[in-house]
Amino acid sequence: GAFYMFFASKEELYMQILEQLENEIQMRILAFALHPDEAAQENIYQLLRSMVHTMEEFTILKHFSRADLDYLVRKLPTERVMQHADNDQLFMQDFIRKIRQEGITVSASPEIVGSLVKGLFFLSLHRDDYEKPEYDEMMNVLMYLVAGYIAGANHGQRH
Repeated sequence: GAFYMFFASKEELYMQILEQLENEIQMRILAFALHPDEAAQENIYQLLRSMVHTMEEFTILKHFSRADLDYLVRKLPTERVMQHADNDQLFMQDFIRKIRQEGITVSASPEIVGSLVKGLFFLSLHRDDYEKPEYDEMMNVLMYLVAGYIAGANHGQRH
């Protein structure tokens, strides 16, 4: 019974744990040292790579699936889910600010950058659907392409 003095549900506790891990990952990302002597795309690629590898360090996230995310979204109050989404937006602003402070021009909108980064996260939730070498190569290619887009390498080149 004492559990419910602190958390409204077990899903709320799980969300709190996930958000603490997410905060740790975000702090690591914002502390990541970019190298001004490298090309912008390479810098952002290394930053994204660090983010994905950091996420994969946490055992709880290794076993977190798309079904788990869908379950949480269904079980948590809408306001709680929206608060989390708002926090993600704030992080994306900090993420873009960090890149710009390093002298890298970001011409993509914060919404698109956020969606691309979330896309990498959501893909990581499906890592068990692929053989490890295939998944690793696919993530490397996608991170490189996302980094190029964020750095402005591919804007306006749609086919």
